[in-house]
Amino acid sequence: MDNVTPYLVPASLEHFSETEYLDANKDIQEAISKGIIESGLHHFKALGYAENRFFARRAAVARQKEKKLKYIVSNLLNKDELLGIHDCGALDCLRPEYRISAGITPTTAVSSHGYDDVNLKYIESNPTSWILDVGAGLCPSYYHNVVNFEVVPYDTTDVLGIAEKLPFKDGVFDYVISSAVLEHVRNPAAAAKELYRVLKPGGGIYIAAPFLCPYHGYPHHYFNMTAQGLRSLLPEELVDCNQYVPHFFAPLWSARHLFLHWISSLDEPAKEQLLNTKVREFVEASPADYTKDYNSKLSLQQQLDIAYGTVLTAKKPLAP
Repeated sequence: MDNVTPYLVPASLEHFSETEYLDANKDIQEAISKGIIESGLHHFKALGYAENRFFARRAAVARQKEKKLKYIVSNLLNKDELLGIHDCGALDCLRPEYRISAGITPTTAVSSHGYDDVNLKYIESNPTSWILDVGAGLCPSYYHNVVNFEVVPYDTTDVLGIAEKLPFKDGVFDYVISSAVLEHVRNPAAAAKELYRVLKPGGGIYIAAPFLCPYHGYPHHYFNMTAQGLRSLLPEELVDCNQYVPHFFAPLWSARHLFLHWISSLDEPAKEQLLNTKVREFVEASPADYTKDYNSKLSLQQQLDIAYGTVLTAKKPLAP
């Protein structure tokens, strides 16, 4: 497709590029710096093919980004918000006060995912439409009509800023995407209001948000939400509003992710105790079961990550 530049592509010996291989595999860079392996090529020949490693096409993305940013600045951006160009090539609108208000801290975590069928169909069927992806992450494919908005300066990031204060003009995007992002912002109501503000009249909005899922920080995780909670973030005037459960949010994955997180926090005896417990035993659990090792041996932080709920107690300070 003319509308997309692949960023991550499968590595191969025939077209091997040391630079592109190391750009895509930071762990190999680190291993080379420590003298553990000789080179990226050495690693690929020994392990890389079996591990399905990738090349990162940074140069190709940078060329397309330069063209895209000219349009963004001229037509979409509120120029008063622009601080300059970040080292990653993105438009930097991440003011120091925004970092503080949004609780942004440095992170080595990498959020990277492709688009689901709904979004992919829209992007590929509307090559002349402008699409905003808030919290785009590190994109495997760099679409020329998608503005990748992030707090993290990935190679594929176009604009840096926070969701609660989008640096764009009113009503300039044909379609807005927010996929598994609102749980990571301190003020999801403010973020949702901004998503709606920058959308053109008649434009489409796609918001995916988790409900029953364990803690997962990039680097923070503030809120999960019910379907009613998600709907309440947007104006009543919405038309053709549809709420559904996609396959990647199915109940099976709620249970699976919960148990994977739970199991990873246990020592071997407690892990075996949990794995050997039948579903019926959970359904028929009594208060006595709460003392079993797979409950009682979890640290407070491990409990907070997967708990049914939490309690906060505090006092209001005395008047000065």
